[in-house]
Amino acid sequence: WCHQRGVVYEDGLLLPTKKQPLADGITGATPQGSKTIQVALKSIDMPFVLKAEFNHSIDFNSNFPVDAVEGAENYSGGEMGSGQPAVVYAATIYPDTREASLQLIGHSSPDGTDGNIYENLDKLTTAGDIVQNIKITIW
Repeated sequence: WCHQRGVVYEDGLLLPTKKQPLADGITGATPQGSKTIQVALKSIDMPFVLKAEFNHSIDFNSNFPVDAVEGAENYSGGEMGSGQPAVVYAATIYPDTREASLQLIGHSSPDGTDGNIYENLDKLTTAGDIVQNIKITIW
C-alpha cells in the first residue's frame, strides 16, 4: 500500500515514520490460525477495494530459492528473506454490501521493490495455502 500511495518520507523511504505515522487497517504477523478482526466504519458512501496481504518468511521453493541472486526477478532477500512473495486478496465493497469473500488476485514483488500485484500464480506453491478463506461481514 505504501507504493500505491507514492508518498516518500524525509528518510527517502515509502514507509511512514514516527514523526509522520499513518495507520493502515491492521498490521501484524500472519496469524497461524483462525482470526477475527472487527473494524468500525462510520459509513460506506462509495465503493472501495479491500485488500489483504499475507506471507511467511523463509518460505522458499524451487522458483524462489534461498540462493537467488540479488537483482534477479526471483530474489526475495537472501537467507532470511521471504522466499515466495506475499499473496494478495481483494474484494470490492459497495454501500449495500453485507457479506463478501476476498479472492486471491495475485502476489507482490518477491523483494518488495515495487507496489505491483502480479496475477501469475504458477510459481507459488505453499504460499497459496496460507489462507483458506477471508469473509467480510458488514452490519
